[in-house]
Parts: sequence; structure tokens; C-alpha cells
Amino acid sequence: MAIYDYTSGGFPASPATDDTLAMNGTTYKFNGSAWEVQTGGTTSYVYTATSGQTAFTGSDSNSKTLAYTAASIHVFLNGVLLDAADYTATDGTTVTLGTGASTGDTLQIVAYGVLVSAGGGGGGAWEVVSHQVVTSSTASVSFTGLGNSYTAYKLIGTNVDCASNGGVLALRFSQDNGSTFDSGNNYSFNAMRFNEASTSIGSWSGSSTNYIPLNSTTRPYAVAEFELTLGHINDGKANKNMRIYTSENQNNQGQSSIMLCTARFAGTNLATDPIDALQILGMWGNTISKGNFTLYGIKTS
Repeated sequence: MAIYDYTSGGFPASPATDDTLAMNGTTYKFNGSAWEVQTGGTTSYVYTATSGQTAFTGSDSNSKTLAYTAASIHVFLNGVLLDAADYTATDGTTVTLGTGASTGDTLQIVAYGVLVSAGGGGGGAWEVVSHQVVTSSTASVSFTGLGNSYTAYKLIGTNVDCASNGGVLALRFSQDNGSTFDSGNNYSFNAMRFNEASTSIGSWSGSSTNYIPLNSTTRPYAVAEFELTLGHINDGKANKNMRIYTSENQNNQGQSSIMLCTARFAGTNLATDPIDALQILGMWGNTISKGNFTLYGIKTS
């Protein structure tokens, strides 16, 4: 993997996958077949290692908190670019070296913006806002501080499961930055579910319910991953631009299912008190047993 820095001229004739090129103020990355524009700029994080240190996370030497998009970083140890095989960087908040550093070593992490195809439209790119990891049973996971910084948000959950088979994960919102999450009958949804074991399409809907489902209630399904997109966060219209995609696993039969869902939240005075926090929770006494939860934000003109 090489890093090129051209002030003029063209692209290298024989690049390797993941090579990057800085040219005329724009950064490109080679995906194996074509150069892609990396938008969102770059952020550099610098850490001074202690003896044997492997994990680098949180605030760096300049008080910047590490945040990155997986597969969109370069890592340097004492100025030497490390191969991707020399470290693990998957959760958006931590980089872990395969071999511990020495006292006083300088580790630099350069995080690039989210990749978009060259020539694709502008309007910003998704940025990591926050990341949480669940490794033991917990009742809920919350993200607060949704506000004017971003136009829309995307929440992605991976490797997610409930403590019991058939557990349902639900979504609730707050209008007071997480002090309370609305558990009244202010939610509605329409969902379709596709099962690999059947050609039929199942439907599921709810009106005036106290939650939005993130997965199907058909036992014994459990969540594998989900993606929630929430737009118009600041103009009181978030309830009109909410969609959920979920991939599920059926534990005892090894089958899979996909759920597509549109949903609505009719909280109080959304125009003046918009959604500013969200919560994922296990319903009906169930809990979240594991999962990676990453919140992204995007700024659009």
C-alpha cells in the first residue's frame, strides 16, 4: 500500500488496492479497479505509546477523540505506514496493534471521509457520530445529542442478538435529550418480511403502539443486523422520513429473513421539540445480549 502526493500530473499507472493519492486538494483511494474520491476530509490522530501498548482509543495528544470509518484509515508507527494486517480497526473508535508498541513510540491514525464514487453528487458524506459495543446483557442502548449538527442520521447495528430466542428489539425516541423516552402510544409502523423458506411475503403493522420494532416477532428469529435511517431531524418532520432494514437469523433452522419497515413517531410538538435522542431496548422483559451500534450523521445543503 502506497501513498502518493501529486501537485500536478495524473494517476499512477499501476496502483495497488488501497493506495491513496492526494492531488490538487482532493484525496483518492484505489479500490482494486478504479480510483474513488474520498469525501469528508481527513482527520489525523496522534498518540504517544506506553510500553507494550496495543489499543489506542479515545482522546489523543491533541485532545481529539478517535473516530473513523472502517477500511478508510491509514496507521503510521514512528512515521512508517503499517500494513492493514498489522492492526485491527473495525469498530470506529479503537485501533489495536498486533504487536505492542514501545515507550515513546508515536502512533498516527489518519481517518478519511466515507467513500463515494468519483464524479458522484456532493452534499456531504456520512460521518461517525458515536459508537457503542454490548458484550453482556443490557436492557437498552441510547444515543443522545441528536440535533442541528446533522441533517439526517443513520443507526447501524451489527452482530446483534437478544438474550432469549424470539426476542424483539424496539426503538423509542426522546424529545428531552434522553431524560425520558416516549413509551406512550405515539408510534405506528408498516413492515414486510421475506423468508427464504417461503415464497410468501408476510406483513406486520401497528397503529398507536408504544414502540417501533427493529425485528420480526416471529419466533425464534433474532436480529443479525439492522439499519435505521432518520431524516429531517431538525424540522419536525422526522416522523415522515423513517425507514428500517433488518436482516434476521432463525436459530434452530438456520434460515434467514429480511424485514423492511417504514415507521412514524407522533410525539408532542415535534416542530418545536424535535427528536434529540433514540433508544434501542429489549421488549417484554428481554435484553440485548450483544451487538455493535454505530450512529452516523450527514450534513446536506
